[in-house]
Amino acid sequence: MKKLAITLHRTYLERILEERNFTEPGERKQILSSIWNISETGCASILNGRRDMNGPCPNDKSKLSEFCKHFSLPLDEVAELENKHLEAKERLRQKKLRELNENNQ
Repeated sequence: MKKLAITLHRTYLERILEERNFTEPGERKQILSSIWNISETGCASILNGRRDMNGPCPNDKSKLSEFCKHFSLPLDEVAELENKHLEAKERLRQKKLRELNENNQ
């Protein structure tokens, strides 16, 4: 499930990048890795390419807004995608809890 969510994020961001014609070598990779860096906790974080367990999560609107403005990305679409990711993450957490409870009964 986590791999699917990452793939969907990457596919969506690839489409955004193609629409905006980012052509400099490494620019696409830099943007992709900067927008969503998946940490060990599975929390998608905007960390400008760094892994940091205590870093800001994407629901930090000022950080998200600043990043989207810098790369001319649509804040509303990126924020909506992130909300969907967080909802999917919560559903997965709830599913794991139910499975754990069922196994313990």
